[in-house]
Amino acid sequence: AARALELDPANSDAEVARATLIPFYGNWAQAEAEMRKVYRRHPQAIEFHMARLLAQTGRLREALGHAGRAVANDPEVPRWLNFLGALLWDAGRLEEAERSFDTALARWPRHVLLWFNRFEFLASTGRPRAAIAFAADHGRRPTGIPDRRFELMTAKARALASGAATDITRPVGEVNATLPK
Repeated sequence: AARALELDPANSDAEVARATLIPFYGNWAQAEAEMRKVYRRHPQAIEFHMARLLAQTGRLREALGHAGRAVANDPEVPRWLNFLGALLWDAGRLEEAERSFDTALARWPRHVLLWFNRFEFLASTGRPRAAIAFAADHGRRPTGIPDRRFELMTAKARALASGAATDITRPVGEVNATLPK
């Protein structure tokens, strides 16, 4: 970043890189101050990073504005659409969140982050059977993920669908068995 700014003091990518090198955690005010400096000169270049920082500080309404503009400025970044969907979900705007996930998955049907968040969204918003059906479509699953991962997720959704204590404790035990000890 420093070298790029020596060559071109108005290099927006270098300014964004420098501003985002500050770890957010525990440094939110400093990170935000640096990002706001860049935002005044190059708002489009730092929208997504501003959204992430604001979301981490619980400022969802502001974060949503930045995330929405980031997606509008460059709708071809799947992780930005995913983040927008997650923010909308966090804000309780479920229909908009679902549209965001669906729009993104229509473009990138096997994107791992989008797929898993869409599954969790369905399972966690009262539609575990829809999540099970979503996972059953093997042709749209992300590649390179072991089948066992999908089996565990489906077991979780089945447990949510049934509500029976035995159905709930079994997948929890299976997931716990996969964790490092």
